[in-house]
Amino acid sequence: MSVLTMLDIAKFNGSDAVAGLIDECIRNVPELTGVTLAGQRVPMVGGSRTIKGVHYKTLVRTSLPTVGFRAANTGTPLGKSTWENRLYETFLLTPPIEVDEEVARSDEDGPAACMAKEASGLFEASVQTVCRQFYYGNAAAQSQTANDSLGFPGLLQVYDPTDMEVNASGSNQGVAASGTISTSVWAVRYGYQDVTWIFGLEGEMRLTDVERVRVLDGSGNPYWALHQDIVCRVGLQVGRYWSCGRIKNITSDSGKGLTDKLLGQLVSKFKVGYPPHALFMTRAAQEQLRESRTAVNTSGAPAPTPTEFEGIPILPTESISNYEAIL
Repeated sequence: MSVLTMLDIAKFNGSDAVAGLIDECIRNVPELTGVTLAGQRVPMVGGSRTIKGVHYKTLVRTSLPTVGFRAANTGTPLGKSTWENRLYETFLLTPPIEVDEEVARSDEDGPAACMAKEASGLFEASVQTVCRQFYYGNAAAQSQTANDSLGFPGLLQVYDPTDMEVNASGSNQGVAASGTISTSVWAVRYGYQDVTWIFGLEGEMRLTDVERVRVLDGSGNPYWALHQDIVCRVGLQVGRYWSCGRIKNITSDSGKGLTDKLLGQLVSKFKVGYPPHALFMTRAAQEQLRESRTAVNTSGAPAPTPTEFEGIPILPTESISNYEAIL
């Protein structure tokens, strides 16, 4: 819940009107928005799809029939595919804004402007929460801390660590010391049968009307407030186990940073003809990759910041931590 004070309003009213709101909290979120590389728009991961309700089932073929040659006058054993149903859900995200009516009225631009300032911050915080959930999900997995236990499962819960993982640092145990990088790189293939954002209730994502409500303070005393909610239902589908993979235990230790060799090992785990569409990493990991590359020029300039690997876009993000547990 957003709780504004008279001190907040004093800051609003004392700010320069031309510069307006300078937002130091906003982040680039390629997980949802994609980026433009070489003049081409890289779409959001998985695109997105809307569903009428809040969940759905998919039919998944988990193995093909066994087929072989036969000799004359002998038969061929019967075979069949194996199938399973998987349930995908959307999860409710409704962060509220609630401001004392008289506090909101003290904003020199009026109550509506006061609520709009808070709504923009709340929306930005919601987007950042959803993008972090994309990786870390709703339950602790492989010694990583869950992002939000009430949200949707993330890549960490659903990827296949046996077939879709590369270990950059061996089997060291512990937690990276302060100031030391310990991070992951994720490779993702998007599409309706792979990684897809899901928005429930036909994609409803709205800001409710401002309502005047009577609320109680911590001591049970009533006062009038202005109330508003952001409302959406969001989830994540990972249809095939090889739709995503990661390099784990990337650290700042010598010989254990991100390299093209590690990226090659990760990409090689995807099926032939079905490569990942994006590589997500932190700025620190991207810089490690740059430093690992040899500059090829006559001026002596260092290698440029990498933006792709074998045609696969590299998308830096702040939703991946630089301080993951070392596994």
